[in-house]
Amino acid sequence: MTTLTVQIDNCESNQSWTSDPNIIEVYLSRSFLELAKKCAAMMKENELSYVVNWYSLGYEFYEDTGNILAAGEQLNEGEQVGKNGYIHKPFEPEYRVEGCHAKIFADGNIKAFFPFKNTGEELWCTVGNVDTLLTQLNQIQPEPAAEEQKAPRYFIGQLEERNGEYLYTHTRRFLADDPVKYLDTIASRFYENDSGDQQGDGYYFHAGSVFVKPGTFQEITKEMFVALSGIITGL
Repeated sequence: MTTLTVQIDNCESNQSWTSDPNIIEVYLSRSFLELAKKCAAMMKENELSYVVNWYSLGYEFYEDTGNILAAGEQLNEGEQVGKNGYIHKPFEPEYRVEGCHAKIFADGNIKAFFPFKNTGEELWCTVGNVDTLLTQLNQIQPEPAAEEQKAPRYFIGQLEERNGEYLYTHTRRFLADDPVKYLDTIASRFYENDSGDQQGDGYYFHAGSVFVKPGTFQEITKEMFVALSGIITGL
């Protein structure tokens, strides 16, 4: 699947105790960008501000070394030459992030944000406008024929969590082509960016003390999806 790579050098966070990456590469699939465009149109039509699409973007953190690759010099493993011409090397922050999530606004702008694990802090960056990003992607891979594109499908679904002796049911709204696969992906990354330990129909986290699995789901109308926006959050 063709993806668009966006290098971002204007990253921000609300923490002050350690260094942040100064370069973030964000990877956007065509299916995500087409979904973002539909979301923006739906929000504009219904006067909504933004929606969040969880665990929807790939990413890598980098540090700008300020060095230019000299003639005959080889890059070290994981390094690359950035769009500014300088060598970028992988960056490992002192904090852990809980995935890369997309905030899609009604005007089509997209921000990526990275909540820190076990704190209320987060890192964020502006990715760009969906129309511009789709144009860039189409220069890499032509847009598929109109008959191949699918209309958005709206769902309400559940994730079931067993945490020690407590049981929780999390109800969410979401858009997806394959609701079974989508809920399974969210369950597999419910507590961590890396997948949990799969067993049976769910995933274990925190040394087996927490178990999360996909629950039931139901397809709903666009009107019901919008009406539930202030009651049930989106995945």
